[in-house]
Amino acid sequence: MLAMSLITPTYNQVVFGFCKMRRLEEACKVLEEMESCGCIPDIKIWTILIQGHCDANEIDRALLCLHETIEKGCKADAAVLGVLIDSFLSQKRIDDGYKLLVKIVRKHGKSPQNTYLKLIDNLLEIGKFEEALDLLCLMISHTFTPFSEPFV
Repeated sequence: MLAMSLITPTYNQVVFGFCKMRRLEEACKVLEEMESCGCIPDIKIWTILIQGHCDANEIDRALLCLHETIEKGCKADAAVLGVLIDSFLSQKRIDDGYKLLVKIVRKHGKSPQNTYLKLIDNLLEIGKFEEALDLLCLMISHTFTPFSEPFV
């Protein structure tokens, strides 16, 4: 078991390196190799791969990775949600970011407060008041301090 705990960080670094060089196919192959060796990828390595796709403006591929992550039993955490929402916002796909956040948060738990705040601001900028209000309600249900400033 100790050997596996030492191997995982090595795989993480290799995937990170390939993603940094935008060699995403190779990064995916490393993940497959990792699994074939009996080493189960954790959310950190999936987040690295998703970030790589987002950095390469391949958000749809990043979403496929997210779905695969969830199918394989990893829970979408705050880091991966932040990466995806930031990517949607940078591509002006605000509605898609909203839909993803609501879907994931309702199924798997809360998102970081700053993700809600950024998305609320962006929704209000494009006149999506109801959606922004929906996110405010989600924030409150997750015990975050209400963010009412943009609504005023």
